[in-house]
Amino acid sequence: MSSLNLHLRDMRQLFSSQSKSEPAISVRRNCVLVNFETLRGIVLVDRILLVVDPGADSILMEVRKAVSQSHDDVYEFELKAVEALLSVSSKRLEREVREVEKPIANIVNILEGPGKGATSAKNNDTFRVLLNSINVLENRAKARRRALLMVLEDDTDLAMMNLTRMYQSPEDYLPPLSAEVLEDHEEMELLLEAYLQDINSIYNVLELLLNRARSTEALVMVKLDIARNRILTAGLVFSMASTCLTVGALVSGIFGMNLKSGLDSNNILFEVVAIGTVCACTVAFCGVFAFFYRHGILVS
Repeated sequence: MSSLNLHLRDMRQLFSSQSKSEPAISVRRNCVLVNFETLRGIVLVDRILLVVDPGADSILMEVRKAVSQSHDDVYEFELKAVEALLSVSSKRLEREVREVEKPIANIVNILEGPGKGATSAKNNDTFRVLLNSINVLENRAKARRRALLMVLEDDTDLAMMNLTRMYQSPEDYLPPLSAEVLEDHEEMELLLEAYLQDINSIYNVLELLLNRARSTEALVMVKLDIARNRILTAGLVFSMASTCLTVGALVSGIFGMNLKSGLDSNNILFEVVAIGTVCACTVAFCGVFAFFYRHGILVS
C-alpha cells in the first residue's frame, strides 16, 4: 500500500459493503480507485485489481472483454482501463433501467386506463415496488454523475490519472504540480465527459419515468378518493332510508299496541294509515336527499 500511496480508508472504501451506497473515483499517486457499487477496483499503470462479490464473477468477464476490445495502442493502459470500468458500469445501469422501463409503462397504462385497475391492491403493490426501484436507480445515477463531476472539476486529479506518464517521469508529478502537467489531461477529460453524457442520458430517462409515475400516483389517489366518496355517499343514502323507515316503524308500533282506542272498528283507517305512512316516509326521504344534494353533501 505504501508504494501506491493508499490509506486504510481507501481499502475500507473498496472492501466495505457500505461503500456500495456512494460511488466515487478516488485518485491516488500511481493508482486510481473506482467504486461503482458492485464494480470496485484499483487501476494501476499496467493492470486492474478488481474486488468482486461472491457470485458476481460475470463482472470479471465483462471488464476483460471491454479492455480487450480496445486495440488502439496510442492510448495508455490506464485510459483503456478506466474506460472499460466506466463502460461496464454504464451498461449494467442502463440494463437495469430497461428492465423496469417496460413494466412501469404497462402498470401505468393499467392504472390510468378505465376500469377498476386503479383500485386493485395487486396493481398498486406492483406499482409501489416499481416506483421504489426507479427511485433507487435515480439515486445511483445521480451519485455516479456527482462522482464524475468531482473528478472533472479537479485538474490535479485529472493530471494524476496519467499513470503511465507519472511512471515514466515521476519527478514531474511531485507536488506542487506545474501548470504544464496540470493542463496535460485532455484524453482523460474527454473520456470522463463522454461517460458523463451517458450517465446524464440515463438520468434523464429515469427522471421522465419518475415524473410519469408520480403523475400516475396522483391520479390513482384521486380515483381512490372518488371511490371512497362514493362509498360514503352510499352509506349516507342508506342511513337516510333507514331513518325514514324507522319513522314508519314507529307509527306501526303505536297502532299495534294492545290498547283500546276505538279506531280498530274503522274499516278504512288501516288503508289510510298504511298508505299515508309509506307516502310520508317517501316524501321525507326525497326531501332530505334533495337538501343534501343541493348543499353539496352528496357527491356523484
